[in-house]
Amino acid sequence: MKYLYFLILIFSICNAEKINLDEWEKAELSQFLLNNSTNSNSIKVKNISDKFLNTSYKANTMIGSLDQKEELVIDLAHLDCFTFIDYVEAMKHSSSFNEFKTNLISLRYQAGKIDYTFRNHFFSDWTIYNGFENITISLYPKAKQVTKVLNLSQTNTLFLKGIKTRKIQINYIDSNNLNKEIVSKLHTGDYIGIYTHIKGLDVTHTGIFIRKDGKAYLRHASSKKEFLKVVDEPFEDYIKNTPGFIVLRDKNQIKGYK
Repeated sequence: MKYLYFLILIFSICNAEKINLDEWEKAELSQFLLNNSTNSNSIKVKNISDKFLNTSYKANTMIGSLDQKEELVIDLAHLDCFTFIDYVEAMKHSSSFNEFKTNLISLRYQAGKIDYTFRNHFFSDWTIYNGFENITISLYPKAKQVTKVLNLSQTNTLFLKGIKTRKIQINYIDSNNLNKEIVSKLHTGDYIGIYTHIKGLDVTHTGIFIRKDGKAYLRHASSKKEFLKVVDEPFEDYIKNTPGFIVLRDKNQIKGYK
């Protein structure tokens, strides 16, 4: 009996989870996802992200590091900019809570392995592991191109211990080049990464492009003191105060606006 208890304990530890659905019940969330599942991808994203408007911002909700075992975290009550897009994208492909959970694991972790070293830590990881395409150059052929070594800082130390460095080419639109034509090519549901000049990083913030009532917005989990929640900010106003931006789009939507 003691041996059986030991096995159950080990199994529980190996599959640790932290789930907070906020005001949702699993059945209610499943029904919402099922009702939304027949919509186009852009409408799915808008409907899902609508539900997160005004949700509190909180950094560092993930559990796991080189020295701490990774746990699966689903916290719909507290979002940072990356978990926000994580949850929205996973829900986009789901028609039940269980599907959402499975899709989140697949989206967040390479090969679906819940492990810190397998977690997609960078926005650019989505183009490698999650079926997204960087469409920045197609939006603006004169987009800037830079080569960076992800995770390697200016002082040649790692931003994230235990995560391998990787050389990548980054295409981004300088904020000074943003114009109405570029904005007109963006689709609701495009994922936006705010480019940074910091060595070793691709972006410092993420959000979702939303078009509503004929106007363009960046919907994001804002860490600004005046917000500290998920908000919509006018897209062009937001971008003009940044170095520039990267746009990722689901490959399933590349051939048409779905």
